[in-house]
Amino acid sequence: MKHIIAIAMSGMLVILCVLLVTELKNVTNEYETYIKQAEQEEEKGLYINAINYYQSALEVYDKDIKIKYQIVKDYKDMGNTNSWLEAILSFIENYPKEDKNKFLIEAYKEVLDYYYTQQDYDGLVPVLLELRGGLLAESDEELNKKIEKYYDEVASVYTVTKCGADSISDFYNGYARMSKNNNKDWYLAAPDGSLYTDKAYEEIYILDNVLGYFLVKEGGVYKVYTSGGYLKEIDQGSITDIRYYNSSYITGKKDGKFRMYNIDFTDAGFGGWDDFYLIAPGIACVTEEGRQGVLVGSKILETSEEKWDKVIYPERGIKENGNQVFTGNEGNYNLINIDTDNLEYTVIAKGFEDADAFCTTEPAAVKKDGKWGFISQSGEMVIEPVYEEAKSFSYGYAPVKISGKWTLIDINGKEVLKAEFADMGSPAENGTVPVSFDGKTWDLISLFIKNY
Repeated sequence: MKHIIAIAMSGMLVILCVLLVTELKNVTNEYETYIKQAEQEEEKGLYINAINYYQSALEVYDKDIKIKYQIVKDYKDMGNTNSWLEAILSFIENYPKEDKNKFLIEAYKEVLDYYYTQQDYDGLVPVLLELRGGLLAESDEELNKKIEKYYDEVASVYTVTKCGADSISDFYNGYARMSKNNNKDWYLAAPDGSLYTDKAYEEIYILDNVLGYFLVKEGGVYKVYTSGGYLKEIDQGSITDIRYYNSSYITGKKDGKFRMYNIDFTDAGFGGWDDFYLIAPGIACVTEEGRQGVLVGSKILETSEEKWDKVIYPERGIKENGNQVFTGNEGNYNLINIDTDNLEYTVIAKGFEDADAFCTTEPAAVKKDGKWGFISQSGEMVIEPVYEEAKSFSYGYAPVKISGKWTLIDINGKEVLKAEFADMGSPAENGTVPVSFDGKTWDLISLFIKNY
């Protein structure tokens, strides 16, 4: 009996195998028939018919990447640009990026070429950013060269917002200080050139991002405004030369000395400096008896020397990074790293003729052997000193002076723009840069690629 059952089961398996082979053969025949019909239609130039046959073939077997890409090519050959673009973008979107297939690589090349020739930067830039430095680009030299070529060209595209200002500071918390009318009228300007308030002030200091206030001088009186309006006047009988420090404190002169005050203008209980320059919120350079020190919070940073002759502070506005600071004597500066919790510092690098304060955590500009280059926070020289002048990196770019004109370089030292500016500030996060074309008035440029 067992032998009979075994023989029966074996017979059923043979029948099942025959049926499966027959079905597979039928499927293969149907698939190949559709493909052959599509190719015949292509020869006649009937691309819509060919596409329909290819799609029918994919309904039978949907794993053939070559056929999926052939549909894309047929849309292109029939001259239907919109349908071709939709098809090729769909092909790219649904193809696994980790599979470095030649069809995917060719698809990306075609899309890049199309967007570039059409000067469609809104389409081109996201694709460039997606591919740049990725495994797919590394796997194909031609694709990588195309990416870098197009990226370099798009990186040099910018728009100009004419401001005609006497000065424009670097941006902080989304605004820059702008002056007009021979520096008599001061405003806060947004990256698009619009003003925080149309009203001009005799002086204005940057917007605080925590409490949302800004300091102004109006009619000879110092005041604090919030985004909701007027807050408080400062007692003009005793406090003058008001400056921003951080969300908790402002500083001003009283009896010829800078002291620190709370936001309600009550005395904060520390100060007495001859001069005061902000480095970053909560960190400042203060001067006493001709020597300079670093103020951290409410304490002066202790140093093995009595005081430094000079602390390099940012002259174009507030910076984000105040923990790495250049200190020393004229023509001989060291880079120190400040431990703000323990009020201690360590010397990271020595012997710079000049330097520009760090903007962010990106490299800072330093002068050595008569030329300017760039060092990292750790003190490593990342771009050798070759420039006439330079300013520290900010959001991927740094201003440098070449043959008497300013331009921007990226972290690889590659020039991003044509060197055509008489002066230049630091780029903001969104790619807005204060510039002067003639050395007299200031405008804003916006780097297109940074909008992404």
